Amino acid sequence: MSPDKGKEELSKAAKRMRRKRDAESEAETNERRQKNAARTKLKRESETHEQTERRLKKQYERTTLNREHESPEQTERRLKMQYECTTLNREFETPEQYEERLQREYLRTILNLESETPEEHQQRLQKMKERANMTRESETFEQNKERLQMEYERTTLNRESETPDQIKERL
Repeated sequence: MSPDKGKEELSKAAKRMRRKRDAESEAETNERRQKNAARTKLKRESETHEQTERRLKKQYERTTLNREHESPEQTERRLKMQYECTTLNREFETPEQYEERLQREYLRTILNLESETPEEHQQRLQKMKERANMTRESETFEQNKERLQMEYERTTLNRESETPDQIKERL
C-alpha cells in the first residue's frame, strides 16, 4: 500500500467519524463523553507512577509544541474557551468541591514556592511587577480609585488583627 493510499483511507475514516458525530444527538454526545471519561479514569488509576510521569511529560511537550505554533487568534480563542469552561464548572461546584479546589491550589502554590530557586523567585517577582504595571497603565480613574480603596481596606483590616510582635516587626 502506498503512503498516499494510507492517508486517503485515514481521511475517509476521519470524514466518516466526523459525519457520525455531527449526526449524533446531544444525549448521545454526553453518553460517549461519559464512557470515554470512565475508560480514561480506569486506565489512569491502573497506571504506575512512571507511566503517569511519562504520560504527563508527553502531554506537556505536546501542549508546549502546539502553543508555540498557535496564531494570536488561536491563542485568544483557546484562552476564551478555557475561561468559559472553568466558569461553567465553577457555577455547578458544590461547597465541598470549592474547598477542595482552593486547598489544591494552595498546596500547589506552596510546593512551587518551596521548590523555586532564587533566580526563579526574582523572575516571578519581576513578572508580577510588570503585570501590575501594565494593568495599572490601562486602568481608568475610577478603577484606580477603587483599587486603592480596596488596598487601604485590606491593609487596615490586616493591621487591626496584628499582634504587638507583628507590629514591632513591621515597624
